[in-house]
Amino acid sequence: MKAKMTVIILTYNRAEMLNRAVDSVLAQSFQEYELLLINNGSTDNTSSICNAYAEKNNSVRVSTLPVNQGISAARNFALDQVRTEFCIFIDDDDFIEPDMLAHLYGMVQDFQADIAITGCVDEYPDGRIVPKYQYDERYILNREEGVSEFLKREKFHTSPGTKLFRYRLFDGIRFPKGVLIDDIHTIYKLFVAASRTVVQGIPDYHYCKHVGNATGFLSGSLLRPEVLEDYLNMQEERIAYISEKLPSLTEQTVYAKYSYLISMVERIEKGEAERCEAYLIRMKNTLRENADRFLQMKWVTERERRLMAQYVLH
Repeated sequence: MKAKMTVIILTYNRAEMLNRAVDSVLAQSFQEYELLLINNGSTDNTSSICNAYAEKNNSVRVSTLPVNQGISAARNFALDQVRTEFCIFIDDDDFIEPDMLAHLYGMVQDFQADIAITGCVDEYPDGRIVPKYQYDERYILNREEGVSEFLKREKFHTSPGTKLFRYRLFDGIRFPKGVLIDDIHTIYKLFVAASRTVVQGIPDYHYCKHVGNATGFLSGSLLRPEVLEDYLNMQEERIAYISEKLPSLTEQTVYAKYSYLISMVERIEKGEAERCEAYLIRMKNTLRENADRFLQMKWVTERERRLMAQYVLH
């Protein structure tokens, strides 16, 4: 049986969580996949866990990096080994529902799509389970519509875990090194390259929130200046990239930047940040200088108008 997709799990010192992630892949109703485990220089017993899976299951392939090279390098290392038409990244501390791969593959086949997206839930250590991007409707989006929905973040978010990608989308695209949150710099480029995206918010993917999450700051932790800098740089890069590739979406991409700035201003003003005072001044100045343009954009919300009045224009 020839594999139709590659499931990529990068792992580093997550021996206590890795089994759950791998077992959820092996339990899939859709079995025409290859599971690629990338041991990113782990110093615990992750290596023996990976090798044990490979010995028992022919669909599991293991590659080991001698030292941890960071998430971006490990993702790129994995992409260079993909031999199938589709690929998906699953985090080693998360898990997926048994029908997720079948759901995603069925959608790309039924609609000849380049990207298929499902819904998810966030699970917290205190037992809270928070539904995210869940709906029964199915949306088939062309390139412009897909990027537009990506910018809105109403039907799905940036994280790659809920998304099956046609592998050729990665031609000329890789995850950048030297950044904190590599996917924010990369995933929008795949949407720009995709001719068709199909979305249905079935709760297939479980994001397990804990102290060790690389993106823990998104779920309640204090905003840090190095993270804010990474996001601000991404906003400028994204405007330049989308403006060149899809000029019709330039204004919406600029709106997405202003929307992000006012949401970060609110977080800092409410004390949900540390050492970000200089960024607060910088973001307020940008919003103040562009207030007329921002407030006249068709996507601006009443909440954003109130925040502008309260924190920027007062």
